[in-house]
Amino acid sequence: MSIALDLGAYQFCSLRRSGGRLVARSNRSLFSVLPNSVAHQQILRQAGLKYSSCEDGLLLLGDAAHNGSRLFNARCHALLPAGRVPGENPLLRQLTGALVESVLPKASHPNEVCCFTVPGGLDLSDQSVGGDIDFLSQIIRLQGYLPQIMPASLAVILSQLVENAFTGIGLVFGSSGSQAILAHRGEPVCRVETCLGGDWVDEQIATRQEQIGYEPETGIHFLDTESVQRRRESVGLPLAFAMSAFEQEAHALLRKVVQELMQSFLAEFARTPRAHSIRGPLPFVCSGGLSKTIGFDSLIREVHRDAAMTLNLLEPQIDSDAERSISRGLLINAELETTSAVA
Repeated sequence: MSIALDLGAYQFCSLRRSGGRLVARSNRSLFSVLPNSVAHQQILRQAGLKYSSCEDGLLLLGDAAHNGSRLFNARCHALLPAGRVPGENPLLRQLTGALVESVLPKASHPNEVCCFTVPGGLDLSDQSVGGDIDFLSQIIRLQGYLPQIMPASLAVILSQLVENAFTGIGLVFGSSGSQAILAHRGEPVCRVETCLGGDWVDEQIATRQEQIGYEPETGIHFLDTESVQRRRESVGLPLAFAMSAFEQEAHALLRKVVQELMQSFLAEFARTPRAHSIRGPLPFVCSGGLSKTIGFDSLIREVHRDAAMTLNLLEPQIDSDAERSISRGLLINAELETTSAVA
C-alpha cells in the first residue's frame, strides 16, 4: 500500500486505497487554547471535542480547535504560520507531529511510499526549507513509510492531465502561497513560487477594513482574518461584478495574486531553454483553495489571455475538486514509485 499526504497551511489530508476504494483523512492545521475550567471541560465533552491540558489552559488541535473556537468565540492559531514549521517552538513542532499522525495511519507493510507536499509558496530547493522537509520526513518515517516530496503543482498535473500525458502547466493557489509548474511527461521543466495566497488576501482585507476580533475570555483583540475568509468564500456573485467595498477589495487582491504568479512564471519560462522545445498548445489547469472563489474562472481567463500572447495555451481548466486533486496526484506518484520498486 502507498499513501498521499498533502500538508497544507489550511489542512492536512491523506489519501490511500483500501479494498478497492479511496479512503481520505483530513484535519485542519489549527490549534487553540482555552481557559482550564470545569465549565469549559464540561462543554467540550458534551460537544464531543477532544482536548488536552497544558500549562496555559486547555489545548485543542485540528478540527476540534476550529469547532471549539466557534463555541467560545476564541481565537484559532495557524499551526504552520506562513506555511513554515515553527523551528524555535517545541510545543508547535510536537503539535505538528501529532496532527500528521492523526491523518497518517501506521504503514501495514515495510517500505510503503508516502508521497507528500508542503504548503504552497515554498521553494523546495531553498536551503532554509530543508529543515522543514527533514522534520516532516522524520515524522513520516516514524509511521513506517518511505517519504518522497513533490510540489503541489506537479501533483495537480498528475491528477488532472492524464489524457495529456502529464504534460502542461499546473497552478496552485493555496492559503500560504501560490506556485506554478510546467511539466513534460510528468517531469518538471520550470517552476516558480510566490508567498501570496489566501492568507495574504484575508490579512490585507482585515487590515484595510479594520476587522478586529475580541476574545472575551482573555480580553485580547486580534486581526480577525477567519471571519474575512468566511465572508470572502460566501460571496454569491462573481467578484468581477463586485459592488461593495469588501468585494472590490477581494477582487483587486485576488487579481494581484494571480498576476504576480503568472508574471513570475512567464519570466522563468523565458529563461528556460528546454521549455521552448515543448510543443503546444499546452493545457493549463488551476487548483487550490482560492480557485474555488466564485468568479475565479473569469479572472484567470483575463490573465490567461495576456499569457497566451507569449505561450501557446489551451483554455484554462478550473479544478472542480480542489480539496482532493493534490492528494490524488500524490497518490498516483506514490503508486507509480511502489510499482517501479517492486519491478
